[in-house]
Amino acid sequence: MHTDIIHILPENLTVPSCKRIISFRPFLDYIKAVRDKTNSHKKYFFQHVVEQFEQHPEILEAVDIEKIKDYKGLMELIYNSLSRMVEDEEVNHWALSVPMKPTIFYSTNAFHNLVSSIAVDNVCTICSTIGTVRIQGNPTEFAYSVVLEKHYGIPAFFSREIVHSAEDPATGLTRYYEANLDTRFIEIIPEKEMPVLSFDILKSANYDREEKLKWIQEALPLDHFRFEGFGITSITDVSTKYALENIKNFILSHSSMAGGNYFSDVIHWMKII
Repeated sequence: MHTDIIHILPENLTVPSCKRIISFRPFLDYIKAVRDKTNSHKKYFFQHVVEQFEQHPEILEAVDIEKIKDYKGLMELIYNSLSRMVEDEEVNHWALSVPMKPTIFYSTNAFHNLVSSIAVDNVCTICSTIGTVRIQGNPTEFAYSVVLEKHYGIPAFFSREIVHSAEDPATGLTRYYEANLDTRFIEIIPEKEMPVLSFDILKSANYDREEKLKWIQEALPLDHFRFEGFGITSITDVSTKYALENIKNFILSHSSMAGGNYFSDVIHWMKII
């Protein structure tokens, strides 16, 4: 396991105007609830986790990301508490991150090795090198989907899918990675009086996604909230899925095979598979 700080995205691509606080109190509250509900042998393990965290009350408040490396043992307890027993950190791409921001502060060997292979000075080259990245999904949309669901109880209107593409330095081929963020340990706390809003615009088919996002940014600025806790980031290689979709779309969009690049493009996607 690693405690290196790695920035998956540059600042200009992360959610703007958000106050983010790393805290392990939401996790501790969750473990206490699970402990009180279970009657199995896991109850003793969860009690052990509670006792270990309560010995360090300072991390139940705001924690400096640079100091988390001093609590590596507690981070391991988080991983062991939340992962299945059969999961191997050598293959499980799993990490802890700043709430609502893809900045990693604790990760499995598999996650660290994957990200480090495309990173320079702990900043991913998928986001720092022009021409090597394609990002599907909008971090701001993701943040609002979480706010709407957690604070207003409204099902997400915005996509939570974020897919990165990066060039594999070993093969020169493009790989596609889907980033998944588990937000159950992120608390959303209003810092200003919340306005009474009608969400009819979000439900209306008369507005496109960009118009809806612009409206909610004006009506409900993200700097009205404080995000406390931590996120759990996992990465899945979806290169085969994307290659197959591109081959299918490429074939359907070409009625003839006369194009000079036809076979070379298909071969490119076949290599990714």
